Amino acid sequence: MQRKRDILPYAANLTGAVAAVYIVSGTILQLLAGVVVRSFHAQATLDNPIGVPESVTAALHILIGALSLLAAVRFARSFGRSMLPKRFSFTDPRDRRLWLFLPVFLSIGLLGSVVSSLLQSFLQKHTYYTPPQMSVLPESGLATAFCFISMCVVPAIFEELLVRGCLQNLFRRWGIWFSIAVSSAVFTLLHADVAQMPTIFCLSVFLGLCAYVTDSLFPGMVLHFANNALSFLFLYIQQRMDGRTAIGVTVYLLAAFFFGAALCIWQIAAMNLMRTLRPIPRAANPKNRAHRVRRMLRSPLFVGMMLYLLVRAVWPLVVE
Repeated sequence: MQRKRDILPYAANLTGAVAAVYIVSGTILQLLAGVVVRSFHAQATLDNPIGVPESVTAALHILIGALSLLAAVRFARSFGRSMLPKRFSFTDPRDRRLWLFLPVFLSIGLLGSVVSSLLQSFLQKHTYYTPPQMSVLPESGLATAFCFISMCVVPAIFEELLVRGCLQNLFRRWGIWFSIAVSSAVFTLLHADVAQMPTIFCLSVFLGLCAYVTDSLFPGMVLHFANNALSFLFLYIQQRMDGRTAIGVTVYLLAAFFFGAALCIWQIAAMNLMRTLRPIPRAANPKNRAHRVRRMLRSPLFVGMMLYLLVRAVWPLVVE
């Protein structure tokens, strides 16, 4: 009797290759963007765009983010065709009460931001860690709009296509929790700042469950966009308002969001809304339980890429 081929290592290797395509394509696009900005000034770079119009720099960031993610999605779709749905679903949830989870998700993101800030302070004191520089919003309205698209719209659409649409579906046959954990781990490691990783992982798990229970990418895109837009709003307040006004508006918004989230949680419990959702399997799913991780470790592309991403994240902690 012919032994059935194990395709889990293939899915893992494909995931590693997809991550590599995303990183390499982003690097190539950044080099090409550097050529563009140097046409305005010989010493200009993307990080220091001397003499480059703000709108041009912001538009280049949109292209780099969108095209690198699209390249990774296209690669995953080409080589994982048999393991992915022919078409992704973008339907709106039939039960509109599910949008009560939106304020809850935003509140989790706000709490995560606080945790990330505390971790950044701790790591800065006890390691060689340096927090990433805060994005500086441009002065012109058009460039600010482009920054909003780059920071809020592009990640919400294309990261959901890649992570929930492709990576999560690649591992779905081995259990929903397994697929969410693996895709969320990859998504987290692709974000280089180690202090933000716990928050990113938790939010990614929430988005993975959202994609599963709704069987659609659209709700996750909305949640992702709303979370990024909220961060953009606080950044805008911090940079465009004076100190006292910024603090007052920030405190007011935080109180409003947490109070709204508490009300939504109360409504979700009162309506037994969780029971109307697609049943979520138990985390201890016996399906392939014993050997999934061990079989993934036989995948050199996956292991190599994950080690590279892990070293890239940890390196700033130990090297000055």
